[in-house]
Order: sequence, then structure tokens, then C-alpha cells
Amino acid sequence: VEVTRNVEVYIVKHLALRADEIKTDTVCKKCIWIQLNLSESTKVMLGCIYRSPTSSPANDEKLHKLLAESNSRGPSQVIVMGDFNHQEIDWNTKTNEKGMYHCSQLFLGALRDAYLIQHIDTPTVFRHGRKSYIFDLLFTSEDNMMNSVKCQTGLSLSDHVIIT
Repeated sequence: VEVTRNVEVYIVKHLALRADEIKTDTVCKKCIWIQLNLSESTKVMLGCIYRSPTSSPANDEKLHKLLAESNSRGPSQVIVMGDFNHQEIDWNTKTNEKGMYHCSQLFLGALRDAYLIQHIDTPTVFRHGRKSYIFDLLFTSEDNMMNSVKCQTGLSLSDHVIIT
């Protein structure tokens, strides 16, 4: 049985905003970008990404280009979230255990170059009998965009937490 993974963004109807899908110059597998129009003058670019643990170097490079594009496009505020599957990264030290040419180190460099700030500091994936990791990440272009980030028990049989 082949498992297919997709990304989705749900917007609660009662929020007074408009969302427009953004077409990016770089095409990366399993991502969606939308612009949230919070008001006439306040716009936020929101990206939702799934990166497979078996992602190819070519797809990773496209992802890195997308991150760079995200902070150079129209809206001044950027939020990027998703499952990035970089278990090698220690998010407290922003280092990896695999060396400077490993895909996780290249990812850290892309985040640094895009000036994105990571807000998740507790494990987000719990698999029975295995070490817990921070796979699900939340980045913003400004440190003060997220006041409080909490990880709560996942839905049903999911091994991922819900981030609120």
C-alpha cells in the first residue's frame, strides 16, 4: 500500500480575511503558498510544506529556493510551517550531527539566508519505542509574530502533535 501525503490549509470561515493562492517561481513537491489579506494594508504570506524523509537533493534545493523567495516577495510578514523531516537537527543549537554538507545543514543555511525564525522547541513526533523528534516546524520572518506556541496531543492515531 502506497501512502500519499499532501498539504492542506484550512481557514476558519468567521475570520475576516481573504486568502489568495500564490504561484511561485520555483516549483517544489508538496507545498502550498497563500497570501492572507488581514486588512487593506496587512498581508501575510503563508507557506505549508511537507518534505519527505527521502526527498531528493534536487527537491531540497527547490525548497531552499522557495524559502529564499518567501522573504523577498510582496508581503512583509511570512509564516512557513510543515513537516520537514530533519531529525538530525538539534534546534536548541541549530546544528546537525551529520556534517556540513548534509541536507539538514544545507536546510539550516537556507533558513539563515532567508532570515526565518524557528519557533518549535519541543518534540512534535512520538513513535512508540523510538526517540521523539522535532519534525514539524513553524518559521516566521519576525520574532514577535508568535507569542505562544503549544504542542498538544495529536488527532486519532497520528504520531504528530497539534501545534497551536
